[in-house]
Amino acid sequence: MAESCLAWARDAALPALPRALSYWEPEACGPEEWLGAAFVDTLRGLGHEVSPWIEGAKAETLLIGCFLNPRAYTGRIQYEEGEMTRILAALKGAARAAIVSFGSPFVFSALGAGGLCAFSKNEPAQRAAARALAGRLLVKGRMPVPF
Repeated sequence: MAESCLAWARDAALPALPRALSYWEPEACGPEEWLGAAFVDTLRGLGHEVSPWIEGAKAETLLIGCFLNPRAYTGRIQYEEGEMTRILAALKGAARAAIVSFGSPFVFSALGAGGLCAFSKNEPAQRAAARALAGRLLVKGRMPVPF
């Protein structure tokens, strides 16, 4: 089911990931707090060298793991202004960058960025997203919202 739910936002597909890449989660203070540990472990198992991205550093290829979940009646379906500013700066500071949303599909339209939406932070969704980005899984899902 996790594989069937994956959907591209903006881009029909991303070009093949290079062997070395950086990963960042705006909600985490460092790798010890990553919610996407299964995602990173799967990428590493597929032969990618994944290093933590340090905010403000230059990156050749940056994957940003977003774990924002929409909650009914809270009005929070996207990042707040300060959070968006940080994410946009990271996107602009990398030669190549993409968002992987493990929750809200609304982050793509709010940030004007493309990437992959897994819709869930559970381990099967993270592993499926990693396989898709590594070119090992065909993404067949469709975004439920405009972007």
